[in-house]
Amino acid sequence: MEITFSENLKERYKNVNLGTLIVRDVQNKEFDERLDKEKRIVEQYIMDNYKEPDNVKRIREYNDFYFEFGETFPVKYQIKSILEGKQIPSISCLVEAMFMTELKHICLMAGHDLDAIQGDLVLDIAQEGEMYIKINDEKQELKKDDIVLRDGMGIIASVLYGPDNRTKIIPISKNIIYMAYFTFAVTRSEIIIVMADLAKYLRICEGPHANIERMKIY
Repeated sequence: MEITFSENLKERYKNVNLGTLIVRDVQNKEFDERLDKEKRIVEQYIMDNYKEPDNVKRIREYNDFYFEFGETFPVKYQIKSILEGKQIPSISCLVEAMFMTELKHICLMAGHDLDAIQGDLVLDIAQEGEMYIKINDEKQELKKDDIVLRDGMGIIASVLYGPDNRTKIIPISKNIIYMAYFTFAVTRSEIIIVMADLAKYLRICEGPHANIERMKIY
């Protein structure tokens, strides 16, 4: 499977970066005690380092993109909920590992069932009137120039509205591709740090049998 950037995307957004990580032969457990302990560490990290979310550089950088569409970077509100004493929710280990990474590093992430993806992937921009089915199974009209990810059947993710329903991680998912979207200039080493933490959390809950196939930066 190849991932490319469309010419329209490269012309409209010159500083977009993407980090990916593929993991195979995993078990999507509902709960892992070791990962749960790691969640408490991430929550404390957030409490110590992101006390004023509006002043966090990474949040401001994402909001430069979101404000253009009249939206706000959603991870900001998730950070605020942790600061208010809420815990990282328990969903499933493969989703929680991604969510922990997203919160710790303040980046926009998505996970997809690799076996549900059709063909190659293209990072592109949305056209006027395009639609897709969000992860909650609701139809969503996209805003023109939103950043979207397409496979051979259609749009599987939107930066503004999140991943789709067709390729979402489900209890029987075995092979996963994770995406970290950066709508601004970021160094290769910064992306590596993010994806390495994701790999660490996956190893905690999946053990040595997890086949982390590749990490790639675009």
